[in-house]
Amino acid sequence: MTLSVNSLMQNLGAAVYYEEPWHIALESHLLLLMQPSISTALVVTPHDAYKHEGDLHGLLQTYGQDPQYYFPIMRVNGMFSPFEYTADMTLLQIPSTQLIDQLRRLYMTISSKLA
Repeated sequence: MTLSVNSLMQNLGAAVYYEEPWHIALESHLLLLMQPSISTALVVTPHDAYKHEGDLHGLLQTYGQDPQYYFPIMRVNGMFSPFEYTADMTLLQIPSTQLIDQLRRLYMTISSKLA
């Protein structure tokens, strides 16, 4: 059985998740996203942590996180670049994807009214 290219493609989410204005807007909500009551912990095995050192995106993909949430996860965990991930980071905070999606909808509404 052969796999088509389309079946191998990963859903990246809406384009807005990768735009700089959205990232800037998201930064203003980091303290909210960091609240333990609305986030979950991702326990990384030492093997995976070592394997993905310097590759946060690869690590998050291994653990089944959707690509559109890589940036907020990176920022909530105090990183400015996915290359900053180190093997000693075996506990990552994962912000609520529902909250991120709500913030994105609010951002889209506001930005469409300003345009």
